[in-house]
Amino acid sequence: MQTFSTTILRVRDNQLWILDQQALPQQQRWHLAENVAQLVYHIRMLRVRGAPLIGLAASVLMALLAESGQSRTRLERDLAILRTARPTAVNLMNNLARMAQALTQPDFVSAMGQEALRLVAEDRALCDAIARHGAALGVIALAHRQGNIDQVWVDETRPLLQGGRLTAWDLGIPYRLICDGMAADLMARGQVNAVWVGADRIAANGDVANKIGTYSLAVLARWHGVPFYVAAPHTTCDARCPSGESIPI
Repeated sequence: MQTFSTTILRVRDNQLWILDQQALPQQQRWHLAENVAQLVYHIRMLRVRGAPLIGLAASVLMALLAESGQSRTRLERDLAILRTARPTAVNLMNNLARMAQALTQPDFVSAMGQEALRLVAEDRALCDAIARHGAALGVIALAHRQGNIDQVWVDETRPLLQGGRLTAWDLGIPYRLICDGMAADLMARGQVNAVWVGADRIAANGDVANKIGTYSLAVLARWHGVPFYVAAPHTTCDARCPSGESIPI
């Protein structure tokens, strides 16, 4: 596979490196994911987070394993293992389904490499489109540049403080960090104009699954009449899942 780099994934010398999002922002620590067991561990430790990124990391690793000479049977087994890494993340399932289809091709090594690169390119295009149409951090940054947002309230996001460590660090615009319990008080005081969250999976009826914290914000926003938006690429929508009760957690 050709060398490429994003802010969080790198392929160099036919090896996959991921940026440890548990170490940010204090350290920029890159971890090698040279086999399925390593990548599954990184995903479960939230070193790789976000449904789209999890799907991309798995796809790229599968392509690299194919290029390393692994057999079709071994690759099928690896696909099955990767599906268990984060069941809620539908992007992982969708991306691996496309990689599995590439694996059925006569020249599966080339097919899997091309498919992984297509998935990376599609994700970049989706991220740009979401920023234009209303993504969480993307739209906030764009709206700030347009003069429509002055400040963002950032939840600390317990228990791993991803809001305090990552969202605040990523924003690049004025923000105030709050403990998770302050959201209700801010909404009651009329100091919140809208709530934006991402999603791990969106069911056919519109139900959304995410990590802890989204449900309470949604209920608070409904009670206080604050617009609540879920920003996610279409790859996060699961038409085969009828409702939230069917989403694996």
